[in-house]
Amino acid sequence: TFGKLGFCPEPTLQLVARHAATDFWRFKPQELDNLTYGFALVKFRNESYLGRLCRHLVEEGRVEQLDAQSLVCMAYSLALLGYLHHPTLRAIGDRCIPKMPGFKPEEFSILVYSMGVLNFRHHDLLKAVVEQAPPVLPRFST
Repeated sequence: TFGKLGFCPEPTLQLVARHAATDFWRFKPQELDNLTYGFALVKFRNESYLGRLCRHLVEEGRVEQLDAQSLVCMAYSLALLGYLHHPTLRAIGDRCIPKMPGFKPEEFSILVYSMGVLNFRHHDLLKAVVEQAPPVLPRFST
């Protein structure tokens, strides 16, 4: 909301990022991806926050708890911030593959777009998109 209002006080964003990074487990998965997406919308790239977040997702296994929407949102946020972290993108892609039968059309397009923006090639993910997307094509509106 602050970003849409043109009010993004850097010290406040730094404080929020530092506080959040001390214990990501306190956040529900959707809260975690919403916070990261909020930072991305206001173009706030905090290397410490992002590094800690990626470790949390991969090394602490939190990526396993993210639903399809949260996985796609996390990939999109990293893309908006230009934050290329191979292990995290690999883990996101790996978790998305079995969830694809339930993907909404926009989840396919946003996920592929996000990986493309970061020039990250996840061959298994792309193969799964090619296999899983055709039944969903009639639901694509744009």
